[in-house]
Amino acid sequence: KTKTRIYSLQVEDEQFDKITAFSTVFFWPDIINAFLEVKRVLKTGGKFFIVQGINGTDNYQPPDNGNDEGAVFYNDTEFRDLLLDAGYSSVKCVIRKIRENKKLIKTSTLEGCTEELVDEDYTDNIDPNKEDISPEWLCVIAEK
Repeated sequence: KTKTRIYSLQVEDEQFDKITAFSTVFFWPDIINAFLEVKRVLKTGGKFFIVQGINGTDNYQPPDNGNDEGAVFYNDTEFRDLLLDAGYSSVKCVIRKIRENKKLIKTSTLEGCTEELVDEDYTDNIDPNKEDISPEWLCVIAEK
């Protein structure tokens, strides 16, 4: 008997090496099932990239531009837990700390987590003191 999935990408299992989601997952209503479906269509060793201009930290709320209704801004810890629970083998969170000119890299597996803080130069036309700029941008790389 075939199990009915809430999300169903119309492709066979293990078709993709890489899948990306840029500034979209905060609108996915059933995030864990969506992550399971992405994992289903990834090849073994394939990577799922999530990129968003906010880390979901409690100290920053994006400006209300009318497009955020129903959005859930997950932070790196929540992404890590959700993706590991969905069965991904490892999760790397790269947190771009704009105001500190640093990059924090957290790599997690079911066995543990490592962290590395790296100096970065964010002089790429971003004014880190603007109120409407998130202090942390986030890239999550989950491996099947």
